[in-house]
Amino acid sequence: MKITGIPSGLSLLHLASLALAALVSSAASARVAGDECSNAIPAVLGANAALNTATMTASANPPSDLDCSLLDWTASTKDAWWYFDAPHAGMITIDFCPSSYDTSVVIYQGDCGALVRIGCDDDGCGPSFQSRIDRLDVSAGRVYIRVGGYQGATGTVQFNLSYEAIGAVRSWGSHWNGSVQPPADLGLVRRVTTDDGATIALRANGLLRAWNSHFTATHHTHPAGVGALSAFDIGDRHGVGVTTAGFAVCWGSNDKGQCSIPAGLGALHDIRAGFEHTLALRQNGLVAAWGDNYDGESTVPAGLGAVRAIAAGYASSVVLKQNGSLGLFGAYSWTSVPSGTDFIAIAASPNGAAFLALRASGAVVGWGSDSYGQLQAPWQMPPAVAIAVGDSRAAAILADGSLVGWGGTLPGTSHTSPDDLGPVTGVACGSGFFAAISTGDCNENGVFDPMERVAFDCDGNGIHDCYDIRLFRMEDCNGNSIGDECEKQLTVSKTIGPVGPIGYLSPWSWSVEDAVAAVEPVTMRVRGSGDFSGALEFVQLRVGNLFEVDALAGTGDCTQSPAWITYTLTPDEFNSGIAADGTWRLDMIASSAVNANLCTPASWIEVKIDYTGAKPSDCDANGELDSCQIAAGTVPDTNGNGVIDTCETPLTACPTDADGNGATGATDLGALLGAWGTVNANFDFNADGVVGAQDLAVLLAAWGPCPEA
Repeated sequence: MKITGIPSGLSLLHLASLALAALVSSAASARVAGDECSNAIPAVLGANAALNTATMTASANPPSDLDCSLLDWTASTKDAWWYFDAPHAGMITIDFCPSSYDTSVVIYQGDCGALVRIGCDDDGCGPSFQSRIDRLDVSAGRVYIRVGGYQGATGTVQFNLSYEAIGAVRSWGSHWNGSVQPPADLGLVRRVTTDDGATIALRANGLLRAWNSHFTATHHTHPAGVGALSAFDIGDRHGVGVTTAGFAVCWGSNDKGQCSIPAGLGALHDIRAGFEHTLALRQNGLVAAWGDNYDGESTVPAGLGAVRAIAAGYASSVVLKQNGSLGLFGAYSWTSVPSGTDFIAIAASPNGAAFLALRASGAVVGWGSDSYGQLQAPWQMPPAVAIAVGDSRAAAILADGSLVGWGGTLPGTSHTSPDDLGPVTGVACGSGFFAAISTGDCNENGVFDPMERVAFDCDGNGIHDCYDIRLFRMEDCNGNSIGDECEKQLTVSKTIGPVGPIGYLSPWSWSVEDAVAAVEPVTMRVRGSGDFSGALEFVQLRVGNLFEVDALAGTGDCTQSPAWITYTLTPDEFNSGIAADGTWRLDMIASSAVNANLCTPASWIEVKIDYTGAKPSDCDANGELDSCQIAAGTVPDTNGNGVIDTCETPLTACPTDADGNGATGATDLGALLGAWGTVNANFDFNADGVVGAQDLAVLLAAWGPCPEA
């Protein structure tokens, strides 16, 4: 590496100014797509079209070697630029193995005028020194790929790009050992795989976590004493990984030598666990194998040379060669391996004999065991960008991030992805289920968005609010990632009754006009007194068409129920009781065995409801969202609750408002008369211990709307 000093008379600032001017001049004169950062070419997942750097011009700001000692870039090096927009934080892998010359690569993030270097090439494609960027961490946003040549070399650039977003795991299907859903505290995940029904994930912090695992399956656990991993795989009884420094680790069974890592192996790009053997891809592109070799699965063929990718199956090893063709050694070598030089990805089942390969066109081909149809990708399936295969089923990720699964004739298997899955970046095929890494975690907190529906679905449409905002289905006029409807959340506390008498053919209905829709679970508490001693003596409570419960059964005759009985309604259940005109209704219907006249002076029932609700977003009806006006400071919101002060109405009824409709009226009078002569704190306004004439006088004096707070 040659280091040139600064000529006398030139300061660093002067040099920087000259370099900037040259860069601007070069960018302004660029004519060929990809010649400069400002007209970089969009990079796609999978194979990217070839481009000859001889048609480019040299940039005046050649990158220094820094942490890559073999860039050897000069001011005359011709370079080309691509960009990739990472939708989430994750990892990118780029191999330039198909390129025709010794490439030098630097990766940036940021804007063209303020790029931050985050990675560079390490000559990872074997003896011809094409570059490979392996599992480079990127944040959400634009990633720039700058390709030059060692010592100014030019030639044809071709590369394959893959992206693994850090996302949340979602599983569906069936499992003999319990729920397939991951632990609630799993967090964000980089990679997921399955083994004999268990699911194992590499978390964003580099540590492994397994669920539905056998208690004795120690190879599912993170290796003791080993820090973060950048890659891992699980075999039948052993696990393998690559540390963040690039070196191999192995744990679990070693009865076939599958954990006897060869001396001098060096740094790795990838590692895979077969049934009882291990396959490793070294940084120089050469393959190493060890462990069981009964069928030759650990004997790397002479002359194989450098490869681009590896996969380990049952007593077999599969490789993707530098020229895009496939190789298979070990068991099942008699099978007809697909021919061609256009393959970009491979997959194998560690416990089975099924193999898949992905062509650059996006077509999926398979060979080996097809006992469950796992080799039969759906006819006319759109082009895929990633593949996975298990013992009995397979899956492909399409260019739009959607997932397609097939195979697996076992009962309970479901290939239909959940409607709310979101874009998928990784998938594993288990025994009866699928596990996928999805960017359906739009707030990136490691919890799959549908699991947060209660807290983050204020409009009750079953979709996480931040996705509604992203898809412009929910307003967020102040840009704080909170739906405007949700910024008007208010605590609602309502009391129904006491009302009576309660008996068969004496139904009661309670209505609230301009009801506040619930955005969180609703707590409903019930107590009462009446003919409720028998199994068939109860009051049925109905809300809309989604909630119905039998209350007060067996609480006794003519004695107040000993405690409040609590029920929880989902927002959907509560909101199903809101009619088109905004009126919410609760129906109370006594069963046929309840005698309304059994108790003296009367039977009664009381209901309390507490929840968080959302007010309409344009309460002053001026056509502009309330939160936008509040954010702009054009209207007052002195209590900071997201409601314009002039729109505030008391949500807690005044003491005489038994039905909670904001006014004292006929319904409240009837409820008081129903409680006449009883000990009822809700109507004992003068606190003399009994509901009577003085309480009636208080109610009549308060007749009309409740005073404003």
